[in-house]
Amino acid sequence: MRVRSLRACALTLLVSVLFVFGASTASAQRKGEYLTGSELDLVRENQIIDVRAEIFLKVADRRLVALTEPAGPTGDSRSRKYGPLPSGSPVDLLDDYRKTVEELMDKLDDEFERTGMTDTLKKALESSVSEMDRQLAVLAQIKTKSTDPAYASFHRRAVEGATQLRDGARDALEPAP
Repeated sequence: MRVRSLRACALTLLVSVLFVFGASTASAQRKGEYLTGSELDLVRENQIIDVRAEIFLKVADRRLVALTEPAGPTGDSRSRKYGPLPSGSPVDLLDDYRKTVEELMDKLDDEFERTGMTDTLKKALESSVSEMDRQLAVLAQIKTKSTDPAYASFHRRAVEGATQLRDGARDALEPAP
């Protein structure tokens, strides 16, 4: 009887370990996949914060364009360097949008911690405020684009991320008391 319960415990432990290992492996594989190859190249090539911010803002906007006009043009010659519009379900595109916005917030925070408020960081923050205002208006327009319950949840998180970026950037631009 005791051997059987030890085997059951060992089997349960093994399954748990495999589940945790499998989940961490799957999450590691997913990391970074929200950027297309061209977008990832642009991020890697551009290390100055104001240029990086513009890239992340454009990447986020491309997810909104893919949601609103998936067969639409990629835009002017500056936009073509980003490659074709990303594809995926509306939920995937909203999740990728949120990840892009969150990564930009991390980049802005890291830059401030390393350098303090510089002219390039100020420019990046100003761009973020104005672009998030515009993108929040687009997000408001597509709030009811789908009746899928998951869409509503992912849309809410995308709006929260965009709002957090806009408000955080706005606060950072205010003079210290």
